[in-house]
Amino acid sequence: MQWRELSPRLPVHDQAELIARHPDLQDLPSAPGTTVILKSSLRQRVLEHLAGSDVEQGGLLLGEVFESGLDPAGPPTFTVLLKRCIPATHYAASAVSLQMGTEVWSLAREALDPAEMIAGWYHSHPGLGAFFSRRDRQTQRAFFNQAWSVGWVVDPSDASEAWFIGGEAKAPGRSITLPD
Repeated sequence: MQWRELSPRLPVHDQAELIARHPDLQDLPSAPGTTVILKSSLRQRVLEHLAGSDVEQGGLLLGEVFESGLDPAGPPTFTVLLKRCIPATHYAASAVSLQMGTEVWSLAREALDPAEMIAGWYHSHPGLGAFFSRRDRQTQRAFFNQAWSVGWVVDPSDASEAWFIGGEAKAPGRSITLPD
């Protein structure tokens, strides 16, 4: 037997499929960088989960990823449609750190629809502002290093938020909240 390391085939869809489902998003292919689209019900659920706690909270984000093949010579352009979240219920947290238990990964895998994947994670920085710390960047690089992987941090005390994409934790091209 010969061992070969293979990357898993993830369900990345063609951008035309997203536009067919949401014609109001037809201008997406012209936007540079990764676009994050958030369902309004997901935004509400995450904000409710993070509100009122003086320690960090977080969870995983489920959704679909779409790739635009507009420029075959350039880097791929992704759109991430975030649809649901799985809040971490087993965790160790303080005002400045969060360690989610492994249960959240199992719950997320069980909840996935066939076209979906774990597209990223979210967490709070209560009273500290919305930014990625050095530890957050390490987490992003270790667990969410696909070019389209999403990191979302919220400071519930002032409703500030920041988005980060891929293993390098770069800013997305834009983020959009869609009505359900």
